[in-house]
Amino acid sequence: MLTWQQGSQATIWDPATRSFAGVPDPWADLLCAGHTFLADGRLITLGGWDRSGAGLGLTEVDIFEPNTQAWIRARPMAFKRWYPTATRLPDGRILAVSGARNSLTDIVDIPEVYDPATDTWTSLTAATRAIPMYPFLFVLPDGGVISVGNSEVASRTQTLDLSTSTWTIVDNRLIDGGSAVMFQPGKFMKAGTAADSGNAGLAAPTAFVLDMTQPAPAWQPTGSMAFPRSFHNLTMLPDGTTLVTGGGTDRSAFNTANAILAAEVWSPASGAWTTLASMVTPRLYHSTALLLPDARVLVAGGGSDTGVADQPTAEIFSPPYLFKGPRPTIAAVGSTLAYGTPFTVATPDNASIASVTLIPTGSVTHAFNQNQAFQTLAFEATPDGLSVTAPANANLAPPGYYMLFIVNSIGVPSVAAFVNLPASGTPPPTVSVPNVVNATQAVATTTITNAGLTVGPVTTAASATARSRWSSPLARDSSPSRCRTS
Repeated sequence: MLTWQQGSQATIWDPATRSFAGVPDPWADLLCAGHTFLADGRLITLGGWDRSGAGLGLTEVDIFEPNTQAWIRARPMAFKRWYPTATRLPDGRILAVSGARNSLTDIVDIPEVYDPATDTWTSLTAATRAIPMYPFLFVLPDGGVISVGNSEVASRTQTLDLSTSTWTIVDNRLIDGGSAVMFQPGKFMKAGTAADSGNAGLAAPTAFVLDMTQPAPAWQPTGSMAFPRSFHNLTMLPDGTTLVTGGGTDRSAFNTANAILAAEVWSPASGAWTTLASMVTPRLYHSTALLLPDARVLVAGGGSDTGVADQPTAEIFSPPYLFKGPRPTIAAVGSTLAYGTPFTVATPDNASIASVTLIPTGSVTHAFNQNQAFQTLAFEATPDGLSVTAPANANLAPPGYYMLFIVNSIGVPSVAAFVNLPASGTPPPTVSVPNVVNATQAVATTTITNAGLTVGPVTTAASATARSRWSSPLARDSSPSRCRTS
């Protein structure tokens, strides 16, 4: 798992050994960058924080290669961005939307699209529109992109047609929500209140759903949470329910006494929330929540802002389904799937399986998973397992790596198997990059040049170091987590 707070503090955390290993990005302060996964499993980061005083955002684009645990530098964006959202598209390209350029009110209004096959960016000038920072973006079943909210303010719901670079308003009302999920293709839920640290006022417990498969879609109320929340995280679970963790009852993030420790889970079938076990540590601004392959949820961090208490720890939440009975097992499954094509899941529990679910690897920051999606797959039992049909097309599941779960009739999920839906074309070659963190500029320049690479512009960055159960603490990192990806 890759995590960072600010500057070049990227670190790999191993859940098995609970150990940390530094993998610093030598080029960018990744504070409040956008990030998601490329189709080949590499992580791409967009922008970050310019601490030089020349502005807020960066044009920097960096890619982390998990196999070599090295960073490479991609072609920069045309516009500096701080707090942008990165969205993987059905063709494997990456959409960059929003972000601050030189001040908090200087919002980049031109989206850009990155093509990893050619290492090029295209500015969508015809799609010019000022979208508040860190929009909650998702890919729709028709291949378009929808913005259903923002991390800091309530906003209109609108879609982007990438073929025509046209925005269309879906719901002109300012329906609030501090986090959002797509709980089935084209179906969304958001809950709580958007906020930024230092805001005044109270959070709300309300939640809303939107069904874009309907002829006249509009937000409708669903059940309210037991607690009002801002700075919370919503996480899709393998059984199709949604977990909410963390947050507080006010919009400032300053008062840990107002933190909500209890988790809740939302049922899309009933619209009701159920209160679960409580965590130990307040998790407010900059906290994260990430689904693990074993179907538990890692909740971590918080703080890293003036007036906000730092929380350099993590806890693991075990949802109620892990206490219902034995888990089904996936004995074998092919690592590569083809769209619309049946594939075999070998399991001794074939007779008891009620659903097969597909969840992409997560990339979470500021209460939103920029790589979030969820869907159930059609299947039938066979003598030795299951015959499962892969998603029909890339609109339903953009190319990339996914966690495949099987869930039995009493709602207990398996441990996930990782599968890949590949993009067409050949990915660019991997380049290993020397580690020059803490080196002088002269030594860094020589090291990078000797590796056959080119030294680009230098950014100077400062560094700061029901039945359910929480497990705490994990091994302690030296700094509060700000961004976290699997």
